[in-house]
Amino acid sequence: MNRQRLVTLLGSLGIIPFFLALVIMITRPERGLRLFSAYSLAILCFLAGSWWSAALVVRESEESQRMAIVLISNAMVLAALALVLSAWTEDCWDWRCFISGS
Repeated sequence: MNRQRLVTLLGSLGIIPFFLALVIMITRPERGLRLFSAYSLAILCFLAGSWWSAALVVRESEESQRMAIVLISNAMVLAALALVLSAWTEDCWDWRCFISGS
């Protein structure tokens, strides 16, 4: 499999959890929203990692600009994580609760 086909395949497969969350929201809104939130956070983490690699590899930018990108990407992920966790109830912190939607 060549690189273009692999990228297209992985990009297409990456949409499935969003559609799955939408379908689950019809019958179990809380569970669907949790799946959507968790997967969105995973996508954000992936993008932040991409920004890290770009900031550390590209040498055309100033050092301060590259470090700002690294710090901002970390801050974005931590803020998103705080928002996702704050949306979950206080008595529901483990993955079994996430999966069951209770």
